[in-house]
Amino acid sequence: MRWFFRQKATAEMRGPIDYVAVLADIEARITKLQAAADGIREIMSLTGTTPRPLEDKRRILIEKVRQMANLPIGFSHGEGQPVTKIAILCAEKFIDLASRLELQADVFPNLDGGCAVAFYKDSEKVEVSISPEGDKADLIFERGIGFQFEDVIPPMENVGITEVMEQALKLRGIDKWRMHIEILTERKMALEEKTQIHD
Repeated sequence: MRWFFRQKATAEMRGPIDYVAVLADIEARITKLQAAADGIREIMSLTGTTPRPLEDKRRILIEKVRQMANLPIGFSHGEGQPVTKIAILCAEKFIDLASRLELQADVFPNLDGGCAVAFYKDSEKVEVSISPEGDKADLIFERGIGFQFEDVIPPMENVGITEVMEQALKLRGIDKWRMHIEILTERKMALEEKTQIHD
């Protein structure tokens, strides 16, 4: 009880509460906590740790792309081949990348037996189209909603793993130069090992 009266007396001696200063202090603490949370998310994406909802979405997309091997010939208005196993394997690695970078993603079959993985953030999209042989990928980076899209960069053909990663990082808003080169190299090697797409 004495502590309470001592605190009250100390507060009264200091004068009235400066609410503007208190609010500024709270906002500064929130900013620091948000920066810390963003840092933790970035570390999680670099180390391959994903929050539970993202892991669930990743699993759903992996299952979706695997089912594309069972598409009937002519699945789209009489055209289209089932997606090849090697294209599916490549797509799975890009789905993993999207999950680690905490990007929304989706996967679509191409008519030639390849497939495309799209990474989304707000109104921007990076789409990687994988060949049926799994040895080539084309990339587009677009901005827009509905059918109104504009290219953020010119479409690119025969891109390597590094270019896909760089564009996904730009979409995520991560400056590639801030990242540890060892982690980027490790991811690139893992992707190249599992796919046939190389720089």
